[in-house]
Amino acid sequence: MVTNISGKHHLITFLSDKKPAIHIFDQKLQLVSQREINFRFKKQQVVHVIPFKEHYFIYVHQPAGENVIWRIDEDGKAVELSAALKGFIDSTLKKRITNIEISNNQDELFITSNIYYPEVETVVSTVAQMDKDLKVVSTNKLAFPYKASDRLKQVELHGKDLFLLKRSVDSAGYTLHLMKGDRATGKITRCSFSSNVDYTLAAFNNNSSDSSITLYSIVRNDIFLTKVNNNLEEIVPVSLVKGQFRGRVASTFFSVPGMKESIETTLPLFSTQYTRPYREPLLPTVDAIANEPSAFQRMYETNDQYAQRLFRETNINNRSNSDSRLRQNRQLTPSFPVRISVLDNQFKLINSRIISAEEEDKRIETSSVANVQLKGKNFYIFAQHFPGKKQGLLAVTNNEQNEFTTSDIRVFEKYNFLLQQVQAVDYEYILLPYTHKRMMGLVKITLN
Repeated sequence: MVTNISGKHHLITFLSDKKPAIHIFDQKLQLVSQREINFRFKKQQVVHVIPFKEHYFIYVHQPAGENVIWRIDEDGKAVELSAALKGFIDSTLKKRITNIEISNNQDELFITSNIYYPEVETVVSTVAQMDKDLKVVSTNKLAFPYKASDRLKQVELHGKDLFLLKRSVDSAGYTLHLMKGDRATGKITRCSFSSNVDYTLAAFNNNSSDSSITLYSIVRNDIFLTKVNNNLEEIVPVSLVKGQFRGRVASTFFSVPGMKESIETTLPLFSTQYTRPYREPLLPTVDAIANEPSAFQRMYETNDQYAQRLFRETNINNRSNSDSRLRQNRQLTPSFPVRISVLDNQFKLINSRIISAEEEDKRIETSSVANVQLKGKNFYIFAQHFPGKKQGLLAVTNNEQNEFTTSDIRVFEKYNFLLQQVQAVDYEYILLPYTHKRMMGLVKITLN
């Protein structure tokens, strides 16, 4: 789902061997038109939706074959730009890589690619700014030190800088390196954190309000947290939040004052279609053949006890503006408890609450939780199931005293709500898609 494109809301459906359909709703959530994209979607393809103020892009990565991309305007008109994308890959990337990251960086379109040169132990990142027709505006290259034993955890463009997170290992233990590359000068800045225990599911969040960066990871059963400024200088010392996965808890959410979104950590064993799956970036070597999927090493966090991957990509999820992927769980995953915690500015635990799957006369689907921020407050929304096949929604938040409150959201009891598609609009209200029999639509929900 893409919200508020020049005042309209688009709900996009992808079905295998069908043409993608765009359902367009007005401000009153009335369906005004429907359009199709002239393309047959296949289940092995990966979809990215990149929204802007007046349009958005749909980018389909095909493991074998040419990638395709369209620009969609507020009326659902699709302009295919695949030829321009192929021209960029052929000329700028020299056909070495077809897996790229397309992102909205401060309302400008960027394409990022990374390639590993083992002979010089370097990852070279190409960052290209494009116009809306995928014509190159500018191109920068950055070189990050990288050994064959390193693990690439995250690459993200933020403002004028490209950030890269990797994990290194040697005889002394494990080290997380957060590196920043200045696109204008090529200068690389780094900060590092060492441990004798491995970092699992390491990642970072950029906070646009103050340009700080929160780095976090699971370390055994504790949560490692620290914050640095834009110069990668530590501004909040390392903190270990302990005991967050006790009581069979599978996922834990942290809200921190001043941050626009909560931090989510999920044990790999319990990944489902609703939790944000952990994905390490694809990192091809310079010897990779562009159209040969076997040439790419798809690297996932695989601690010995968590070696099995529990999800595959097949169903749309638009969790963030720059990262929208297709995924659907292929297993029946039971609902495990979820913990919601509030931390202070120094990452010290203030309060926490466990949401259990079974409560009194209802069942809470803890495997499907949506986290949104409205008017400065974090809300966690769960699906509820009642006797008689009735359904509902439950909202959990914390007040100014950091006490947790719960409230039932009044909705039509027969609707099947797609919580993985929830979107906050201007931090004022949320839009939530639903299905009912052969019908689909949107509901607007305001929370206080």
